[in-house]
Amino acid sequence: MTKRRLTDIPLNTFRFFEAVARHLHLKNAAEELCVTYSAVSHQIRSLERVLGVTLFNRTTKPLTLTREGVRLYKTISAVFDDLDRVTADLVDTETAGEMHISCAPSLALTWLVPALGQLVEEYPHLQLHLTTAAQLTSLEQKLDLAICYGEPKELPGWRIVTVAYANLFPVASPSLLATGQEITAPEDLLRFTLLHEDDGTFWTRWFTSAGVQLSATPPGLFLSKAHLAMTGALEGYGVAIIDSILGKNDVQSGRLVRLFEHVVPMPYPYYLVAPAEGKMAPAAKALENMVQTAFKKWCQL
Repeated sequence: MTKRRLTDIPLNTFRFFEAVARHLHLKNAAEELCVTYSAVSHQIRSLERVLGVTLFNRTTKPLTLTREGVRLYKTISAVFDDLDRVTADLVDTETAGEMHISCAPSLALTWLVPALGQLVEEYPHLQLHLTTAAQLTSLEQKLDLAICYGEPKELPGWRIVTVAYANLFPVASPSLLATGQEITAPEDLLRFTLLHEDDGTFWTRWFTSAGVQLSATPPGLFLSKAHLAMTGALEGYGVAIIDSILGKNDVQSGRLVRLFEHVVPMPYPYYLVAPAEGKMAPAAKALENMVQTAFKKWCQL
């Protein structure tokens, strides 16, 4: 088979390959790229046909890379990393000045503030101002970008971009579990102090979905914010029901233990509020792209 030169292959095809190779999952890659599963499959088969090699072992779940796939993935990843660095340098002169960001409070605490180091490194001449609010009800304050949670509210002249939905599940600290109280069924959690981040709706939804009959809102501590409920769980005060995105670090590190696989989806998404693209300064657009990319990676649990 006559092979075409790599320069004849569209760059977008390599982006499809890089996403599939990173996720080792066609559906997840399709969701990241905002295309259909069949479109991703077609691009991968087309690339394999052009190169004359098989890039993925499709008989395994999840997918695995062949030897040729591994070689190509290492090279493509390095190329894209170089492109990111170069383009960041090119726009650096346009990413100076002040930027004003609003973020949902718990998300700012658990994700955005720790991620600010990357933003500062990428845009050293950018002066960032961060405020917190779960949602925007008006645009009275100076603002370039907002990261919100809740039912999206349309604002004239601004775009709403849904980024991710999270799931809810119960967690507890290892110290609480070490007390010896057995947890084998969802109803066992009712023997513990339940930590609420809202009016009890999240816990009620989870118990009902798990088949537990409740006569009223389950009692406990009502702490009003997600990060307060997580802090209470970390301190061993009780059992919290947490957002899979906000609780990612604590679960992965073992500071909190996931008690059941059963989840219920959050009722609303995390989303961005940004000006119409034609009205965005280059710095704001660059920052929006970076926030979207970083947050989507964070959401890959």
